Amino acid sequence: MSPPQGYRLKANQNDNTALFQADATFCPKPGLADTTAVSFASFNYPNRYIRHRNYELWIDPQATDTLYKNDTTFKFVTPWTP
Repeated sequence: MSPPQGYRLKANQNDNTALFQADATFCPKPGLADTTAVSFASFNYPNRYIRHRNYELWIDPQATDTLYKNDTTFKFVTPWTP
């Protein structure tokens, strides 16, 4: 059974429950595609990572293919300032 949001990430208001806190917590890990970057594992679903697909963020089950690794690896950059 999947959670009510179907594993799609959404910004919701904190309802101060333990479930909300666990669902909103992600653990940084060395990037799956590039260890100089970062991937984020779900605290509440440890075999799932934040993944960008179709211009949305999801928590998808860990996979080993290159596309999955690239979609779950994020690099921090210096913000642009005008």
